[in-house]
Amino acid sequence: MSARRRLRADLPVQQPLPLRPKGGARVIAVASGKGGVGKSFFSAGLCWALARAGSRVIAVDADFGGPNLHTCLGVRAAETPGLAALEGGRPLESVLAPTGLANLQLVCGTAEPLHAPNLRANAWSAALARLQGSGAQFVILDLGAGSSYLTVDLFLSAAQGILVTTPEPTAMENAYRFLKTLFFRFAATRAPSDRIRRLVSESLYAESSSGQVRSPVALLSAISAGHAGLGAELEAALARLDLSILVNQTRCEADTALPRAMAAAARKVFALPCRPFGWIPFDAEVIRAVRERKPFLSVAAQSAAAGAIERLAADLRAAHPSGDAGRSAP
Repeated sequence: MSARRRLRADLPVQQPLPLRPKGGARVIAVASGKGGVGKSFFSAGLCWALARAGSRVIAVDADFGGPNLHTCLGVRAAETPGLAALEGGRPLESVLAPTGLANLQLVCGTAEPLHAPNLRANAWSAALARLQGSGAQFVILDLGAGSSYLTVDLFLSAAQGILVTTPEPTAMENAYRFLKTLFFRFAATRAPSDRIRRLVSESLYAESSSGQVRSPVALLSAISAGHAGLGAELEAALARLDLSILVNQTRCEADTALPRAMAAAARKVFALPCRPFGWIPFDAEVIRAVRERKPFLSVAAQSAAAGAIERLAADLRAAHPSGDAGRSAP
């Protein structure tokens, strides 16, 4: 097999189905460039805060390689089938596990089949569309760490994506890698025209074989220079994305400035319309809650970290009181 054909096999370009029909629950995807940054901790806390404030919430463990959202929510590893069962036609009620909080139900990842990460993105979109029509106001997806195509596709399929990192250089580097992958995945599969998708894919194949890939901004410039109007068309499609950055475990004032700085860098380097979502201070009580297998907001409700999560949840509820506002999938 030639190098060009290998690259084509490694970079699937099928276009995932759009997730969000008009109305329904607001689907929010939570991702991270690497593990260990508190992504599941934040997902669980956000779900708990939204539900306790009165919103109907479904938490979905979509970390197929290492599901542990149930632990962060204080739920025993349920044997109920997960997201893959919905795509297979199982009744919605059969995949929803109780959490002990009236407005919050969980789709566990512990019983997902081994082939789950290899299902096509449009299969996951069909499953998530059923959750969106469930009557919940928010569906929170706790995605796997890293920049796999499945993770990025699920992130792009949501109405809103929140990328979690910590102030450590390793976490920030991988967050930027996630954003770069997201740009190229979007451009190669979800750009508004076949012509743009073909140009991006051809550019990636040619440059990957030489070991060099253009930056997103450079690629946009090249498309604009050679094909009048297409660069602006792609920029307009990217502008409809709702992406934000959350920094967890902040310890000093400089750390709290990172969400804004990273969002600005994402706009400048990756041509992505990122905005700062906020920050959560470091709190040793998080470790105790995880070890006791209890929801953090139920055991440390008065802590600064819990207060930060409560404020972020309140902001979401204020911005989307019915859970169904936001952009449509491109």
